[in-house]
Amino acid sequence: MEIVQFVKLSDIDPIYFETSYFSVPEEAGERAYALLCKAMDQMSYAAIAKVAMHQKERIVIIRPFQNGLILHTIYYPAEIHQTKGYGKTAIKNLKGKEVDLAEQFAKALLKPFRPEQFHDEYAARVKQLIESKSEGKPGPRPEKAQRPSLVIDLMTALKKSLAGGKKVAGTSAPRKLKKSA
Repeated sequence: MEIVQFVKLSDIDPIYFETSYFSVPEEAGERAYALLCKAMDQMSYAAIAKVAMHQKERIVIIRPFQNGLILHTIYYPAEIHQTKGYGKTAIKNLKGKEVDLAEQFAKALLKPFRPEQFHDEYAARVKQLIESKSEGKPGPRPEKAQRPSLVIDLMTALKKSLAGGKKVAGTSAPRKLKKSA
């Protein structure tokens, strides 16, 4: 492995990350590994290096992670293809209240990132199917697909519901309570 340069970790867009590998030093290189890891962590730097993997030279990004160094193979810029129309939103003049509503939505769902709470549901269902078949049992019933909900203009729906309860597609008007006699 040959380190070519160092870069600020914040300068690297994750779109370039392809595959991640844990890097473990050989016994003779443990001190140099620990020094490099500590320095890179304190400075928030990453290293760009050349390495031979699978009989091919690759460019990798090495970054500190949980008291060790992670090595990421990268996509080259020519391998990243944008979709036609990406980044060209038709709406240029977003209203402050609309942005506030979008921020409120995001804040309401904000949680710390805990990767252990996410699982490959497809792989789990395949495993369950294989296990049931190997035991001679019928496979699990397929789940019904959820129908996508209608996209509505949130600001219009909010304004109409505040203005008098007129029904908007995808929303329901507030109910009035009847007084008992």
